[in-house]
Amino acid sequence: MIVVRGIPQGSIDWINLRLGIPTASRFHSILTPKTRQFSKESESYAIELVTERITVQVVDFDKTDWMGRGTGLEPEARAWYRFNQEVDVEEVTFCYTDDKQAGCSPDGLVGESGILELKCPSAVTHMSHLLGRSNPALPTQVQGQLWVTGREWCDVVSWCPGLPPVLIRTPRDEAFQADLDAALAKFQVGLQRALQKIQGLGVVGRIEGFGEDDSDTLLADLYASVEEAKK
Repeated sequence: MIVVRGIPQGSIDWINLRLGIPTASRFHSILTPKTRQFSKESESYAIELVTERITVQVVDFDKTDWMGRGTGLEPEARAWYRFNQEVDVEEVTFCYTDDKQAGCSPDGLVGESGILELKCPSAVTHMSHLLGRSNPALPTQVQGQLWVTGREWCDVVSWCPGLPPVLIRTPRDEAFQADLDAALAKFQVGLQRALQKIQGLGVVGRIEGFGEDDSDTLLADLYASVEEAKK
């Protein structure tokens, strides 16, 4: 794991760190959480990443009001977690895999084996979490963060002022990790071949370490990689 520190999450510099690589918050577009099969969304997600690599611009990133709410409330949620669990939480900017081909933005690293993910939903959504009708721990995001960081567990906190917080600890699921690893490997093959093809057309962008590609059709290898998911 490669850890970047000192840059605020949500900033332009943070966005640039994520540019053109799959991140845990979008792993559901590669592996369908319920079926654990390669996702039909993988094609459109790969095209987004190809576009970001070539244009060196983020695709459709809009900092919504709810994201702004989360940014404002996260410090008090993190402070509550530190006090409640009696632990130190290291705030980080971004975590890459060792090959920098994927990454995630945990809301903190806890000790040597944990990570923290903070959710600041609406009161209605939070109430649903309190009643056990929904789960703030999204499996692909949580397991994806554990996949990127190599850590053993993730504490997810749902925080809404005026209501009791929800804390859910999710351990590393090795079976899910294996399925995610296979899906990401398949996705990366298609993504890299697509980038190679674009490079072969003389388009210059944020492409590093890619060679020639013999494919005759633009993105053909990428389309082939998701053919099964379309059936």
